[in-house]
This record gives sequence, structure tokens and C-alpha cells, in this order.
Amino acid sequence: MKNEKQQSLGGDSYLENLPSELFAKVCDLLFPDANIQVFELSDPEDDEDRFHTTLLEHDEWADLFRLRRVSKPIQRKFDAALHDAQQHGDVRLILDMTRREDSPSTRVARAEVGPAAPMNFLNSFTHFNVLDVQVISHGKENKSAKTQYRLVILESIYALHGPSPHVDRDNLLSTEMTTLYTNESPANKPLFDGMTYSIADVIKSPEFSLIGSYEDDPPLLTPLSSRGLFHLGTGVFTDGASRWALIKYYWDDDSDNYPMATHSHARAVRWLNWYDEGGPQKEACEEKEAAAARDLRNLWAERRARLEAEDLAAVKRAEEEERRRKERETFDWFKARKVWGVRVRAREWFDD
Repeated sequence: MKNEKQQSLGGDSYLENLPSELFAKVCDLLFPDANIQVFELSDPEDDEDRFHTTLLEHDEWADLFRLRRVSKPIQRKFDAALHDAQQHGDVRLILDMTRREDSPSTRVARAEVGPAAPMNFLNSFTHFNVLDVQVISHGKENKSAKTQYRLVILESIYALHGPSPHVDRDNLLSTEMTTLYTNESPANKPLFDGMTYSIADVIKSPEFSLIGSYEDDPPLLTPLSSRGLFHLGTGVFTDGASRWALIKYYWDDDSDNYPMATHSHARAVRWLNWYDEGGPQKEACEEKEAAAARDLRNLWAERRARLEAEDLAAVKRAEEEERRRKERETFDWFKARKVWGVRVRAREWFDD
């Protein structure tokens, strides 16, 4: 026991004596991103307890903060390394809505979620990333026409501290939208682009998507709270972006001719899983196999038609030969009958 304590003290002393730059590099290798999820509880103790935030890397960060509490020198170096990593984006605070395969607005029992995330730790981050996925479609889903789709992944980055350009909004720095998959036709590309721009506009103006369904108004991230995080992730991104983008799209384009649609978050996540599992490659292989099968069927159809044509020609030739044979037989019969008749009459003449 004494030897273990001496080894522990020796290791602590070694960490304390590391230069700050080297200690920071070691921490960069150890620090994971802080991925969070937010839930609305089905069994809250009171209204203030309705929303719950969990830190997915809770155990990893708990181990790191135990290291921080070893000594004051290590604590100072740890805090400096963490602050530097947060400032440079080496460690990010991320709300990844694509991790929720069900509807994020579905209430969850407290026993089904993890321990609460320390909000003071989350508020120490200077930036906040939100990831979401959206599916846009064109055309009615029926067997007579193939529906066209666009699968879009989007990432928005917010500044958590400092003044915002808009007093009544959170400080949104950027929103990047990437098309992962599409089977849209070139003629319909402007329609899909219009829907994509509408989604980005809803995220930039979140006050519209929160009308009626959610109690809070922006800003939602000053300071960070489970309530604000839930309303941002669900009210602005997963539910609000798809619903209000469609309304805005048809409001801006009053022709009402285009069967554009957005889809639920659960369906969008299923599309994302399909993409991650190699769905486009499988689809391309299936289309290639289907094209090869069509070519083979067409080849056999042409061969069958050629054989049938050859068989029909053979039948016609046989029928023609049979007809000619019967004509010859008839001609020979009449010819024989005529000759026989002459012979009979000649015999009768000689007999007389």
C-alpha cells in the first residue's frame, strides 16, 4: 500500500513538473468532445425539472476532472489547457440531433436517461455546435412516378459569450449545409435549392418556428440551460426547420405548382443511417444489376421473337409445300383419270 502511494505521488510530481506546453499537448490527446443530448421528461418533479441534459462522455470527463483535483499546480495547468482547447475549437460542445432516432419531442422517463450534465462545465465553452439532418422530396409517393429526394446534413455554430448582433436572437456565426445524397433531376434542382435556403432562413430567424408550440423566445443560449437547449434543438432544428421551411417556401412562391415536401426527424435519421450503411452504393449496384437484367430480358425477348419469326416462316414454308403437294396429287389424279378414260373408250371401240 505504501509503495502504491509513493508511486502515485511520484506520478503526480511528474505531471506537475511537465512544461505547460507539453501538458497542454497531452491534454489535447485526452480531451474528448462534449456531446450532449436533451430530453423532456415524462415524470418531472416540477415544471423547472421538465428538461434534462446528459453528457455522453460523462465517464471520460469525470476521470479527467479527478486528475484535475490531484493538486493545485495540475489544476492550473488543466484549466489553462482546457481553456486553450475550447478557444481553438480542439474541444467542442456539440448537440447532435442525429443521435435521436425517435422524435426528439417524445417525452422520456427519468430512468431511461443518463446523469445530468454539469451546466457550469457546459457554460465554460465559448462556442456551441448543433448538428441536424433534413430530407426534402419532390413528387407524390406512388408507383407511377419515382419520388426525388435530397438528404441534407447541416451544422450551425453559435457563439455563447459576448454581444450578439441581434438582441432578440442567439449569436449564430454560421450554418453549413451539405447534400449527402440526391436523385433529383437537373430541372428540379432550383426547387430543392429553394427548400434548402428556406431551412437556413428558419434557423437564422428562430422566433417564427417557436410560435405557438414552445414557451420560450430567443435568445435560448444565454446562459445555457436544459430548457433553452431543448427548445433550440427541437423547436428550431428538428421540428421547426422542416415545418416552417415548407411554409416559408410556399409563402415566397405562390405558384403552388410544386409538390415539395419535408419529412419527420425520425425518417430523416433513417435516411442518414441508410446513407452511412452504404445505401447509395447499394442502390447504384442494384440499378446496375437491374439494368443488366433488363438488357438480358430484352436480349431474350429479341431472340424469342427471332425464333418465333423463324418458326412462323418454317410453318409457312411447310404449309406452302403441303399445298403444292396436294396440287400435284390432284393434278396427277386428274391426269391419270383422263388417260384411263381414253384407254377405256379405245377398248370399247376395238371390242365393237
